[in-house]
Amino acid sequence: MIAIAHTAGVNLEWLMTGKGSKDKGDMYDVDIYDGIIEAVENFIRKAGKALPMEKKREIYHHFYELHTEGQVINTDYIEKTLRLVS
Repeated sequence: MIAIAHTAGVNLEWLMTGKGSKDKGDMYDVDIYDGIIEAVENFIRKAGKALPMEKKREIYHHFYELHTEGQVINTDYIEKTLRLVS
């Protein structure tokens, strides 16, 4: 999805959720978002769980919003949080 947003020149949030501005000027920090997706997907795979894409998008977006609010988001934080809710 990130590569598609980048290639198409559109905002990743808009592409994934249909919300927000389509304008690339509001684009996410791709490296942070990639790290969030990788950590979430690794946790889901290790836990042997399956989630619908819509739910995963909500999780990615939640962690990214925390990042924009100043929360340090790393693999340990993501895994600990997901363990608490699973």
